[in-house]
Amino acid sequence: MEKRKLLTWENYFVIICAFEAFAFFDIIKSARFELTECIGLALELIALLALYGYYSKTPIFSPVVWRIYAISYVIYLITYLVYGGGYQEVMLAVTQNSPDMSMFSVIVILSLSLITMLPLYISIFLYSKPTNSFWLQSPNKSVKQTD
Repeated sequence: MEKRKLLTWENYFVIICAFEAFAFFDIIKSARFELTECIGLALELIALLALYGYYSKTPIFSPVVWRIYAISYVIYLITYLVYGGGYQEVMLAVTQNSPDMSMFSVIVILSLSLITMLPLYISIFLYSKPTNSFWLQSPNKSVKQTD
């Protein structure tokens, strides 16, 4: 009898797709079509494409494109968190729901978000490695094959 792993890349993909669907419907429900929200959602959908390509070992675009995207995505996330109001939004949401919540609660929420999304960031960086076997077998001419 074969043991199935509880958390595989495919299962993680389904979970993250559900998170993104909830985020999309939350944006529509709250009617907050701010530029940062729309850019963030678009970047996360592209990240899902990379995650799909990684777990299914399917070459999409080229490793160079994904490396540029991976770096840009992380820079965007840090910029949004620090300057775009990401931290302030979490702080406001926590204190509005319960004024007794402390800074510790905000740190826990941000840490859980990072832990949940960390495999996505890792998969994008792993997907952008041109030495992966699926890139080397790809007829894509932008990947240099070395002997």
